[in-house]
Amino acid sequence: MVFLLIGLLITCLILGVLGWIVWISSRLGYLKIGIGIVSTISAVLLFTTISFIYEDAFFFKSDARSTLKEHNIVLSDDFEFKRKSITGIMDHVLQFDILISPRDKDNLIQQLSTSSFRLIVDIDMYDIRSQVPQTILSDTTLYASFEDERFWNLQYCKVLANGYVQKWDVIQVSKKGNKLSLLRIQ
Repeated sequence: MVFLLIGLLITCLILGVLGWIVWISSRLGYLKIGIGIVSTISAVLLFTTISFIYEDAFFFKSDARSTLKEHNIVLSDDFEFKRKSITGIMDHVLQFDILISPRDKDNLIQQLSTSSFRLIVDIDMYDIRSQVPQTILSDTTLYASFEDERFWNLQYCKVLANGYVQKWDVIQVSKKGNKLSLLRIQ
């Protein structure tokens, strides 16, 4: 409710400023220039708002490929989105599930099983963020590759020198299906 009221207040304020620009420009004899300025400002504000609200609609296969490539995961075959969402203002959360080819799945499992970051863990929910040292002197990057009953997992965590976790990625490859899931929290 509070966000709705704040949004309404900001909208009224913007409309008031735009009206004031048209009024001033018409008093000075430049009505068309005022309308042009107001139209440009309105278009920029509208596009920004729409792109923020529908951000996941602007997330394409090329974006998914580049996100996976950050972890040296390259999909050679085409894939299909099953789900994608981008949410958050302070903590930016990206999630997507894609259906990959059996060949890409086999390559990923081979890559994860022979990774130098491979861990043997006995717990179902391993979280690499719990391994962040209490005192670190510089930015640190942590990787963990492991398997559980249902997934092959790759976790990545970038920790700043002050201990703040800047980025946490969880990539899961399903053992039963051809599904790859990514969760990124920034």
